[in-house]
Amino acid sequence: MSEKRNIWFSFIGSFSPKFYKEIAHQSFKRSFGYLILLVLTISLVLSAKYTLSARGAMQKAAEWVNTEFAEKLPELLPEINIINGEVSSPVEQPLVHDEWDEFAFILDTTGTITSLDKYKNGILLKKHTLIIRHTKTGKTQTEEYDLSKVKSFKIAPGKKEGEVIILNIEGRNFNLTQNNIQRWLHIARKVIFPIMAVSFFLYYLFAKIFHLLLFSLLSLIVNSVTNAKLKYDNLLNIGVLALTPSVSFAVLAVLSDLQIPLVGLIYTGLYGAFLIMAIRQFKTTSIGER
Repeated sequence: MSEKRNIWFSFIGSFSPKFYKEIAHQSFKRSFGYLILLVLTISLVLSAKYTLSARGAMQKAAEWVNTEFAEKLPELLPEINIINGEVSSPVEQPLVHDEWDEFAFILDTTGTITSLDKYKNGILLKKHTLIIRHTKTGKTQTEEYDLSKVKSFKIAPGKKEGEVIILNIEGRNFNLTQNNIQRWLHIARKVIFPIMAVSFFLYYLFAKIFHLLLFSLLSLIVNSVTNAKLKYDNLLNIGVLALTPSVSFAVLAVLSDLQIPLVGLIYTGLYGAFLIMAIRQFKTTSIGER
């Protein structure tokens, strides 16, 4: 049987408890190779699914930024200048935006508003200081920053066609434009799949190795109870192949977008069941006889 056919038939055979008699005594190197290919396959499949979703979401976000966000930005973001630590703005002050859920942005260089005590979260920009207030897990913290070290800073809504935000820090422009957004989107669309694939591969490889070692304790117990007389590397071979049905179930659930309750418990139960059924194929004493 060729290597490729062996890998393919290992996948199919892993759904049959009797098949484990054929792979229990193979080298663990071959079983580990199968695990790498299994993890690589599910990583590529899941990456393809989430890449399509992410690309669609990024495109919608870019369109929103270039249309609705760009139109509403002048109402939300005033022109703000900081020169040698002193804040100024051409808009009427105090400027208060507290229509967001539990968050407020206040610009006031007149000294009328001095704190954010009435808000859970917010930003208050005063003439010479920046105050940030945030609440997390019931604890509220307020931080105040002196702006005296800021030599030159400007932020404002875009004024020219295609400009979204004008940002200048100490003479350097970092303007956000529609062309910038499209260029970044084009780059993101290219790199998102390989980044996802590598991330999924590393995560699932370590996760499955952890599952393999953790459930080897169950394998040892079943091996002892049934008097299967399998060595630890034989049990690891069985453990690798027994991952296939439970992993396949989890991937199919994700691909079909099924909201299965207790999916983790089902995955665990399925993996444990196949381990027990596989090891029982080697039993010399049935459970309860010794």
